[in-house]
Amino acid sequence: MSNEKYVSSDLFPGKCFTNLNRFRDTGYFCDVELNVEEQKFAAHRNILAASSEYFATMFNTNMKEKYTGVVDLKEVSANTIEQVLDFVYTGKVKMCWDSVVPVLKAASLFQMEDLLECIEKYTLLIVTASNSLDLKEISQHFMLKSLEQAAIECIHKHFDEVCMSEKFLDLSENEVRCFYESDELNVEVEDVLFTALVNWTNHNLQARQESFLGLFSLIRLQFVTKVFLTNIIRKEKLVRDNMNCRDLVEDVLHFQIKPDTLEKQKPRSNNVYKKWFLLTPNSTVKTLQLKEDSSCDDVQTPLHVSYQSAIVLHENKVVFCGGLSLTHNKATTSIVSFDGEVWKGEGNKKMWSLITVNHTLPNKLLINIKARVHLEQPRESQKQLDVSTFSFGLPSTEGAKVSGLGSTAQSIAKAKVKVVEPVLASVDCINVMTNKWTEVPPLQQKRKQFAASAVQHTIYVFGGNSANGKHLNSAEFLDTSTDNPTWTFLPNAPFPLPNASSCFIAHYDEIFVLGGDCQKLCCFSTFSHTWKDTVSDVTTKIEDEENLNSKIDVAGSKIFGLKM
Repeated sequence: MSNEKYVSSDLFPGKCFTNLNRFRDTGYFCDVELNVEEQKFAAHRNILAASSEYFATMFNTNMKEKYTGVVDLKEVSANTIEQVLDFVYTGKVKMCWDSVVPVLKAASLFQMEDLLECIEKYTLLIVTASNSLDLKEISQHFMLKSLEQAAIECIHKHFDEVCMSEKFLDLSENEVRCFYESDELNVEVEDVLFTALVNWTNHNLQARQESFLGLFSLIRLQFVTKVFLTNIIRKEKLVRDNMNCRDLVEDVLHFQIKPDTLEKQKPRSNNVYKKWFLLTPNSTVKTLQLKEDSSCDDVQTPLHVSYQSAIVLHENKVVFCGGLSLTHNKATTSIVSFDGEVWKGEGNKKMWSLITVNHTLPNKLLINIKARVHLEQPRESQKQLDVSTFSFGLPSTEGAKVSGLGSTAQSIAKAKVKVVEPVLASVDCINVMTNKWTEVPPLQQKRKQFAASAVQHTIYVFGGNSANGKHLNSAEFLDTSTDNPTWTFLPNAPFPLPNASSCFIAHYDEIFVLGGDCQKLCCFSTFSHTWKDTVSDVTTKIEDEENLNSKIDVAGSKIFGLKM
């Protein structure tokens, strides 16, 4: 008949299983008994057979359980079989970390693909640096591909934490090799890889000493901090006892003096900026394509972002701290984050607490910070800084800079925030662990409106304006890892950098500097201490010109990059 039609009830399956589960609890119509650890669990064999190939085969062949209706299970615990039955009758299971492996073993034993998939979904939600190595091992044992990929990505992202765990010491040589060969490791500097390798080797020295050279050669020594290379690696007994290791160290020391004489090692891709942006003086954000035909496109900013904001690069997000509200023409303490795709309001915080929070996350560089900084509480250093309130944008400190640095080097245990006063050469250092200020040697040249960046333990300052308004192309650096550090002049930039607004690390050794009042973008190598006439596109070959497209008005903009 033409009007025939199937109709269905969405509620019926759920009601049916609710009743079946009630029957299980009360023993109604149960025809099989599962004996586990001296406990008995009543169930329905047709329900078990429909959910599990294991039980379907058992009840459909001439096995004794088909006739006795009693199944003795020694491979699982009572708690685990209860979780399995809950899933069979409800489609849900209550999980915690301790039950992951037992339930996975049961699901594998009973050939329950749906339960395996359900547990994999749960584990994907709980992957952290502390359990990523365990979950990687679990995923490979039970062939859970999505979990394996998520665990490896987490290990790469948090390798500086993972490699210092007890679990790392139990890895095989091949497992360590796979990690050390990877371009995806997210480490600020290679120092942590050496420390982890020494710990791993000494954990079973007799069996692993012969493997040390092969794994040591996988550390990209050109990206180890100089002080760590000299004071730690060079003096390590495992290195001193191996001539080939000593040769590798000497090659790197030679490379640091004459970088053009040796082939440059490839940086890990997680430490290469892949997406670049401009924050313009009009408080708008634009994407920046550094290619032959350079271009800028507007980025929608649903939340307030100010050109006067302090810019902090943190966990591959850009955080805009404070600034000047254009609508109310007053300072703001708002904090907004941007990951290249999503804008998120992080609330309102005071600058001092923000600095402290940033330090609790070690091995992170805080760069490209250009802000007017004010302290809330009266401090001994307040006279030097000439500030009194906790906000941004007030004229009294126009041009002040803050650049923070965190270091993985053992000899640099505390992060520091450097404050350089405008149109002055004096520098003060605050240790955010103790909140104590100390004096730092002054800049060689008084300047304001300059660009500053921190690379590992070294601070670089570029261009700006002198007290009499002269446009500067001079640059200088301070190596904070040395005893009694002093500012040292660098080669001059190829052109003046007045009002140099910002700079950022393109990858390990390159800093981009935008010339403030001009459209020119230049690149400085921290390895060779030389300026480049072209800008390297870190995702392709070198093909960029030093000038941005003349049609793009980017003068005075701040540059920041994301690794994506």
